Amino acid sequence: MHVERNVSRCKAFGRVRNRVDLVGVVTKMDKRFVCLKIPDFKGCLEYPSNLVEIMEGNDLTSAREP
Repeated sequence: MHVERNVSRCKAFGRVRNRVDLVGVVTKMDKRFVCLKIPDFKGCLEYPSNLVEIMEGNDLTSAREP
């Protein structure tokens, strides 16, 4: 089930499934694609919405493993 979210109202973080190094701020979300602004890359990366998990908390350190 896909849930539409208005990311302009709040800061949502997203993580690409099976990748602990690709965590960033969701800048745009629609039915098919999610655009993530990842700190390690210049610009934004776009992924299919079924590959991105939206993180409820604002703690990025919990998503990254040492």
